[in-house]
Amino acid sequence: RAEVKRAWTDYLAALEVCRLYRGQDRVAEQLLHISQLRYEQGDINKLEYSMMVTLSTEQHTLFVQSQEDLAIASHRLAWACRSDESVVPVDTVLLPFVMPSNSVHLSPSYVGILSGESKEKSDLLKLEKSKFFPEFSVGYTRQKIAPLCNLQAWTVGMSFPLVFFPQKSRVKQARIEAQMASVEAEDRRQQLSREMEQLQMKLQRQANSLKYYTDAALKEADELQRNAILLYEASETSMTDLVQSLHTSINIHKQYIEALQQYNLTAIELELYTK
Repeated sequence: RAEVKRAWTDYLAALEVCRLYRGQDRVAEQLLHISQLRYEQGDINKLEYSMMVTLSTEQHTLFVQSQEDLAIASHRLAWACRSDESVVPVDTVLLPFVMPSNSVHLSPSYVGILSGESKEKSDLLKLEKSKFFPEFSVGYTRQKIAPLCNLQAWTVGMSFPLVFFPQKSRVKQARIEAQMASVEAEDRRQQLSREMEQLQMKLQRQANSLKYYTDAALKEADELQRNAILLYEASETSMTDLVQSLHTSINIHKQYIEALQQYNLTAIELELYTK
């Protein structure tokens, strides 16, 4: 399940990047048309027009590459789902996973595995200790001794150790192994708890980063691009400032997608310890 969720997250992130570059490719195409008109009218020189051609080509190349990355992510998702055909999620919008507000705890399955290993060694110790006591046995046999058939017999026996030193050594060894298993189980439990705490802190840092993007950075990026395009259309800004503003806006949106992707991947990793 975790493998599918990771592939699903990567696919949605690739889809968001593809949408971003598709939109920017259209913007660059419109700006190229405007630049061509301004160049023909003599408002901009050859260098500025070439810069816009380069920007348009760059955006189109990034869009094509994002389509290729999306195709690769789609294949990975299909492979994770063990499907021979492409798998398209019903919800194609990358959203942050909802995590419980209260503190999370190690899943009962992990606790059961750790305690089970220790209990196994403890049971072996009890078994070795029991061999100090007499053992009783009861048996039933049916045999054929020609010419007689269906001979039935019951056997009752009792055995007890005559020399205790070998058994004492086995009990001592079993006790040491049981103690070591208990210590290792507790150490492993504490290690898993520390890993969970680190993931929780990492998830909180990533959540704060996402909040910064959604509260301010994304809006500022959209406003920056909108104003830069309006100023360029009104011949009130240079080509260099326009290109720089577009790149800054695109990078902010792409960084947000990557931050959201990493947040979800961390949430998936934390979920492995709790379910």
